[in-house]
Amino acid sequence: MSTNEMDVASYSEFAEESIRKFIEMGNYEGAHVQLCSYLLEMQDRFVSNEINRKTWRESVRLYRRLTMAVMEESNIQQ
Repeated sequence: MSTNEMDVASYSEFAEESIRKFIEMGNYEGAHVQLCSYLLEMQDRFVSNEINRKTWRESVRLYRRLTMAVMEESNIQQ
């Protein structure tokens, strides 16, 4: 695993933890903001060739999973 891949993995892990904390607190808007920030960061890294297509796809999958988690949890609380 290259240094850049480790950086992306660490960033993704940190982002996921942060988003899950927002969900646990019931701050769904904050979770959505964090999700958007994560996706924009990964898009920027993909466009600047810092990450490859496989890593970009994994990032989008994580984004989708966490978006569904936020939506499901917010629907439960309503």
